[in-house]
Amino acid sequence: MPHSVLWGKVLEEVQKDVSAAFYKAFFAKTKLLDLRDNLLTIECTSHQAKSQIEDKYLPLVKKIADDLLQRDSQVMLVVSDKEKVRPAPLLEEIAKHVPVINVFESHLSSRYTFDNFVIGPNNRLAVAVARAITENPGTVYNPFFLYSGVGLGKTHLIQAIGNEIIHKEKSAKVLYMTGESFTNELVEAIQNSKKQYNAVAKFREKYRTVDVLIIDDIQFIAGRETTQEEFFHTFNALYLNRKQVIMTSDRPPKDIAKLEERLSSRFLSGMTADMQAPDLDMRNAILRQKRDALRLDIDNEVVDFIAERVISNVRELEGALLQVAARGQAQGAAVTTGEAAQVLGQAAVEQRKNYSTQNILKAVSTYYSIKLVDIKGPRRLKEVVWPRQIAMYLVRTLTGLPVITIGDIFGGRDHSTVLHATEKIADELKNNSKLNQDVINIKQSLV
Repeated sequence: MPHSVLWGKVLEEVQKDVSAAFYKAFFAKTKLLDLRDNLLTIECTSHQAKSQIEDKYLPLVKKIADDLLQRDSQVMLVVSDKEKVRPAPLLEEIAKHVPVINVFESHLSSRYTFDNFVIGPNNRLAVAVARAITENPGTVYNPFFLYSGVGLGKTHLIQAIGNEIIHKEKSAKVLYMTGESFTNELVEAIQNSKKQYNAVAKFREKYRTVDVLIIDDIQFIAGRETTQEEFFHTFNALYLNRKQVIMTSDRPPKDIAKLEERLSSRFLSGMTADMQAPDLDMRNAILRQKRDALRLDIDNEVVDFIAERVISNVRELEGALLQVAARGQAQGAAVTTGEAAQVLGQAAVEQRKNYSTQNILKAVSTYYSIKLVDIKGPRRLKEVVWPRQIAMYLVRTLTGLPVITIGDIFGGRDHSTVLHATEKIADELKNNSKLNQDVINIKQSLV
């Protein structure tokens, strides 16, 4: 997709979520300079535009780009060369052309609502809790901790909560941020405190005076001592004032490595819910809703075919649908199941290239917070044996290596040990929902 077309689509979506005045002043003249290694380099016409977009809408831009590219991306803003050789326009000058709008910036996307969220057995509890929160924020299910693998709808659901609360109470101060953004803002505030004595105080005021705080991917703060300390006090301030706190993660609080115990206990003090990968009927419903919303020319038979073959998560499911739709648009005719198979088969081949024994071992060791040498080594502790068996299962199923070779990789173990481990994990996966989610999370970290 040409850069101008991609960025044009991004700007179309941005216009739905920002005021006309803000868009005209800061977004309208931006350009996509480069897209390389999933990094979008965006040119802004002024330092003021760069600052305003970074402060208020960078997460929105990233989310839209992720959706369009069907992969995780990074966004970097730069100022045009013309602007670098002269001072940035004064705020007073900008104010002449941009009316002051006294609206709290929630960072929510209006695209995420309950109306376009597909409900099924895999997420019914989470949705019920989410709807209950909108009826009386801060009193029931507070805090609300939602976890699942990537691409299963966590961001959609928590933003739907925020949008519904604002719909019911226009003056409600709802703030959506990612754990990464919270961390980066805190670091910036601490750095700026040398020049601006109240920088940290402003940061705290922003987060501790809201009615609803929504933090996506809270696991990002784990292992960061200062960030965890700040969030601990932010959480307490909001909770004691009966303000709603909502968080998401790719795993439950007790499984987040390097998360302080005091935070983990607070996260578990309210309501915790998870979302599993969608079953076949659910995948069909998701695809049909997406097809109808985008008015794609894809037969039900092809939709059923896609639903049967893409089972990992909603994001990949919708990505597969768009790939098939693109094939149909390119050839000017509806795609057959045979042609859909070609499209999905190629995608599967490309994805499989990312799997290597070393990457799998690293992914498992990182996920379970154990040393790589222990996975391969002779230790028989329970906290090591279980991840080792999962690693053996993943290496065998994802790479297709012979069991004798796999045994050699794992410290010269006998092939019967590998067979036992892989069969044990395969049996556990039939009834163990947590193991299922762990395996999905690890696989997704490899892509």
